[in-house]
Amino acid sequence: ANTGAFEVGDRVILQTKIDGSNAQLAWEDGELKAFSRKNELNMNNNLRGFWNFVQTLDKEKFRDLGNRCLYGEWLVQHTIKYFPESYNKWYVYDMYDKDTERWLSQDIVKEFAETHGLIYVYTYYDGPFISWEHVKSFFNQPIYGDKAEGVIVKNMTKLNDPDNRNPFLTVQFHHGV
Repeated sequence: ANTGAFEVGDRVILQTKIDGSNAQLAWEDGELKAFSRKNELNMNNNLRGFWNFVQTLDKEKFRDLGNRCLYGEWLVQHTIKYFPESYNKWYVYDMYDKDTERWLSQDIVKEFAETHGLIYVYTYYDGPFISWEHVKSFFNQPIYGDKAEGVIVKNMTKLNDPDNRNPFLTVQFHHGV
């Protein structure tokens, strides 16, 4: 339904879709805080170990997160089966700036993840949008297990475009999932 937001030549990034739990980091009140999709996490509500993972991070190293939120997928068992070594890891995929109310470029997200020793989610392709058939060509290329859930398609050309009512991101699910 949202494919009209993607035009031939737009810069797109195709990433593997991971079937885990949405988890985020934020620097608030001088602390590194962990969140699920809807709640701040703590020792008792730890999103199957994500809060515990955050406790192992060098918090001072994350001061430069500032007023931005870092999003990723905490890989715990759901529907899709992954390789055992892929579980209980955080795969970073987005960053949001609360001051400007804008999503940041994947170049910034990837650099932040790498600089801070985090895993940036596997990227199949970064280049001009060719076609939906091209996107589908990545469906049978699982990275973290025997199957992939799908492919995330991000349009960097239309990221935060106020004149475009269509989303800059869509998920193409593998037809076999």
